[in-house]
Amino acid sequence: MTSVALNETHAHPPWILELPEDFYRQPQKVQVPFDPGTILTATLDLAIRTGLSAWMAGISFPSYPGSSLAETLRGEHASHGGTDEEVFHQPRPMPEFEVTEVARPKGVVDGIFEQVQWPSVYNAINHQSHDNNDAAVAWYWRHGDKPRPTIVLVHGFLAPWWEVNEFYLGSRFLYELGCDVILKTLPHHGPRSRRAKNVSGMDFISRGIDALNHAVVQSTYDIRTLLDFLQRQGVEHMGITGVSLGGYTTALMAGLDKRFEFAIPLVPLVSLPDAMMEWKPLDTIIKTAMRWYNVGMQEIRATTGFHSPLARPVLLPPERLMIIGGLGDKLATPRHSETLQQHWGNCALHWHAGAHAIPRQQQQTNQVKQAFLESIGFLP
Repeated sequence: MTSVALNETHAHPPWILELPEDFYRQPQKVQVPFDPGTILTATLDLAIRTGLSAWMAGISFPSYPGSSLAETLRGEHASHGGTDEEVFHQPRPMPEFEVTEVARPKGVVDGIFEQVQWPSVYNAINHQSHDNNDAAVAWYWRHGDKPRPTIVLVHGFLAPWWEVNEFYLGSRFLYELGCDVILKTLPHHGPRSRRAKNVSGMDFISRGIDALNHAVVQSTYDIRTLLDFLQRQGVEHMGITGVSLGGYTTALMAGLDKRFEFAIPLVPLVSLPDAMMEWKPLDTIIKTAMRWYNVGMQEIRATTGFHSPLARPVLLPPERLMIIGGLGDKLATPRHSETLQQHWGNCALHWHAGAHAIPRQQQQTNQVKQAFLESIGFLP
């Protein structure tokens, strides 16, 4: 097992100092047209955001004064121990993989559909996980004739189910382009949840900022181990796409693993704290804590800053990167996609006229994806 500590203090990454203090209030560049569909989906986003924000405010932050939140906000328990190389690039022992054909979800009518399961090789120092979470899981839909170019799909927060990600990520569309697809289950989601009665994904954030940091780092270990598995199966060409939290993870992985030939994050974030500052009533709790402990946004960003996609250079050229954003997005507002685009050398950025929870113009977005994959020679 690889042991990783996330509890030492380090200087703020440069992006934390460069991002405007009020980034979460900065005007976005893209203009949102007056469109009833965009307004409707944005309104739904706001309702979801308010509900999630109230829920997260109740479970994610310890009470104060006198709690460990003070130390957390000062970065003393949120920075990673050692360099990025030491945290993200620890040796990963090759685990045993169990591959089983399982019942097909709706819409999966041909090819081979399998569950791939393996023990997560991530073992955090001073951080307890649970048995279910330590068993990494992915759902593999392959043609079965030969190793094909394979796309790793990464789902969003609270949404690990295959059918949901068919809608958001277009798994069938990608499969019908001739690729194999594999949906990676993030820590604490789906069968990795603590108990059946738990909301899938709740433990990703419910035990505070340190636990969230560990979950993000574990995500990267599990995805890279999955790439080891695919290479063992003879797969030579791999790409990655994800939505929301999966988009954040996708953008992070584009700076960590050279084996990916492309990355397509959908409605990604670049700074989790800045996103939370737009979420009411969660923003009130954060602002109150900032005043109580006399810290600013730089310290708040530092609590999760080492795993921001802005914290490292991307490993792919701009022509192999594409971001997909929603003009009406109120959960991961367009300024996040615009900032990531700038960090990625002004790569392609495609906007649809929907929001976060309900994207629109899916057929057009799929056509843009197909043209992108054709342009880089990824399709078989």
